Amino acid sequence: MQHAWGLLFLLLFTHVTSAFGAIYGADDRRDVLHVPKLKTLSTAVAVIVAHDFVEQNPDGSYSIKNLEFANNATTIRLCKDERFSNQPTLGICTGFLVSDRHVVTAGHCFVANGILTDTSDHGFCTNFGWYFRYGIDRTGSTTAEKIPAHHFYRCKRIIRAENLQLPSPPIANYANDFAVIELDRPVSSDLIPLKMNTNRELIQPGTKVFALGHPSGLPLKHSGISKVIGPKSIYTFAVNLDTQGGNSGSPVFNSKLEVVGILVSGHQIDYVTDSKNQCMRPNLCNSSGRQCKENPTFEGLEVSNSVLYLDIVEPWLKMPRWSER
Repeated sequence: MQHAWGLLFLLLFTHVTSAFGAIYGADDRRDVLHVPKLKTLSTAVAVIVAHDFVEQNPDGSYSIKNLEFANNATTIRLCKDERFSNQPTLGICTGFLVSDRHVVTAGHCFVANGILTDTSDHGFCTNFGWYFRYGIDRTGSTTAEKIPAHHFYRCKRIIRAENLQLPSPPIANYANDFAVIELDRPVSSDLIPLKMNTNRELIQPGTKVFALGHPSGLPLKHSGISKVIGPKSIYTFAVNLDTQGGNSGSPVFNSKLEVVGILVSGHQIDYVTDSKNQCMRPNLCNSSGRQCKENPTFEGLEVSNSVLYLDIVEPWLKMPRWSER
């Protein structure tokens, strides 16, 4: 029954709760192996994967089973001539390490609406795991066929998950949107927690930022460089990063390689249909987030990314809350 619930959560929540995005100007996403200075940072970033797609091998490692079904269940079918169309897609959101056993992600990845506190029996804790170092190597392969045991972790408990939206239709106005998760065991020494800077006064219009994440469940991508547009609400600031569904929960960094926010939303249309070829293409916008390919009916929707200020999460990152249970 647990597996059935895992698939149910995956199919229901992937499209309901996942924040989207778009490509602004030229598509500058890159596999992280092509950005050597980010090698250490990339070890802290994980994709959230349904347990139904993961099986343990006799030697203790893990493999992604039924990858073709995972591709169809967790993302759209890209046109074959699009970038990354030959890469596997297997996750629903992104998260990142903030200690040797705690990760942070977007709250809407765990709860459709509301708040969860100190729980271990919620479906997204019991049915989803965290796969670190999911990326493309120089041969074009991933480790999805054989994931080292020390790169896959399960959820021990949800310390806090909030997904609260301010009523402002038709555009979602995100308020608190974060989750702090305790893993089932301390991570291995090759996974290095990220440095954080919670001083929002340093986030000014024009500040350069970039992100690491798993757009549409793809192997880890670098999305940069963008500039802060300005405050979006008392909870978030706006940027135009090349992101898509699956980037929810991605760490957003400043030029000092410090995490300054959590990506929680983006353009509401991340793909458009190519009817002739029966496939999907990224929604392309200009660098200002306008003149996008989506139907003009949706022109009033959000045209930039919302990034949650990190100081909102800070109270839940205090060590006293992390005592062993």
